[in-house]
Amino acid sequence: MLKNNGHNLADKTKCELIGINSRLDTIQAYILNYKIKNFKNYLKNNKKNFRNYNKNLKKYLKLPELNKRSSTNGYLYSFRIDKKLVKKFLHFMKMNGIEARQFYARSLPENKVLKPIIKTNLENAKKCSTEIISIPSRASLKNHERNKIIYTIKKFFTNSDKIN
Repeated sequence: MLKNNGHNLADKTKCELIGINSRLDTIQAYILNYKIKNFKNYLKNNKKNFRNYNKNLKKYLKLPELNKRSSTNGYLYSFRIDKKLVKKFLHFMKMNGIEARQFYARSLPENKVLKPIIKTNLENAKKCSTEIISIPSRASLKNHERNKIIYTIKKFFTNSDKIN
């Protein structure tokens, strides 16, 4: 649990103790050396995925608003949906073979280990944590994979009243 930032591997949304988030330096160096060679391509592909998602899903999702100075790692594409649809949406995506998760199902003050430390309620964070979903957006995502994700999301929202 220490090396996983205090999270239990069975349920990563529960922070059991204050831990560290570290990796072996030699592994980081090896990966970094490999990534630097392809960095421009990586950034280009990330931006392409984000533009595609934004263009094709703006009618269906509450999209992130990034200003010109904002950026993202591009590995995940996060958006908000009505919290009443979250469970149905996650189930629908799973049934269609698409990874979709709530990475932040609990706000910081809701984690056992942080409750005594964090003295504020963080209402906005609590609200967002119930509505934010993330889908893959990594640079290695193939066009047909991204198109399947877009198609499936559109299908869900077009038929959401018919989905069990």
